[in-house]
Amino acid sequence: AQNASKIVLNMEACGRTLTAIQGSFWNEVLDFEKDELLSPVDNLPEGIIVHCDGRVVFANPVALEMSGYESLDELKDLPVIELMHPDDRAAVAERMRAVISGRLQLAPMHERVIHRNGTTIDVEIAGAPTDFEGKPAALIIARDITESLAREAAVRESETKYRTLVESVNDTIFQLDAQGRFTFMSAGNESSLQLHPNVMGRSFAEFIHPGDLEALRESYRATMSGVLKPHEFRIKMKDGLWRHVRTSSRPILNSE
Repeated sequence: AQNASKIVLNMEACGRTLTAIQGSFWNEVLDFEKDELLSPVDNLPEGIIVHCDGRVVFANPVALEMSGYESLDELKDLPVIELMHPDDRAAVAERMRAVISGRLQLAPMHERVIHRNGTTIDVEIAGAPTDFEGKPAALIIARDITESLAREAAVRESETKYRTLVESVNDTIFQLDAQGRFTFMSAGNESSLQLHPNVMGRSFAEFIHPGDLEALRESYRATMSGVLKPHEFRIKMKDGLWRHVRTSSRPILNSE
């Protein structure tokens, strides 16, 4: 295109997203005119920003939405550092200098972006050195991870509540993997069942009375298939004695 500017993108450095743009790990040239970028970046799910001399010179629609701006004209020439969370700016500025100087290809890392309305957006950012109108510049790829981080936090909170509940129960609660090996034992074991303390990774069958083993295996298979009912059997304590116990079990799926 006439009077087009050229951005030379280091495809190998920018990884999956840039590969999607041009389908290659080699250096490519994307030409864009003043109002139209002649490439597929507008349709990418990630935000794409190019900054030169510390200022934004290009942003695709996702980057505009992520930062809260309606058009490139509103965002253009804005100091790119102002998009970052104040607490992150010193570290980001140092990484930017390293990227533009060609000393660093920025692997994906967690950063915080300040939306135009003042809210904080958690993003995963990767970047690589590039050229803009013959000047050193940086190409930045950003992916909004706010929702995924919130889900991870909810899972951690749920796991903490679950573990607190389990550890407060006096009965013994244990978990076996698909091969029947111990993967978890609650603190209640010390005061109730009193199995051998070093059971983790060992087979449940090691501690079952030989006369009860086959029936218990059948019960385990039934439980894994979704048939839930209590079962009574004899189990060896850490003192070597046998104790009659009654257990209730349910399968735990990976998604749980």
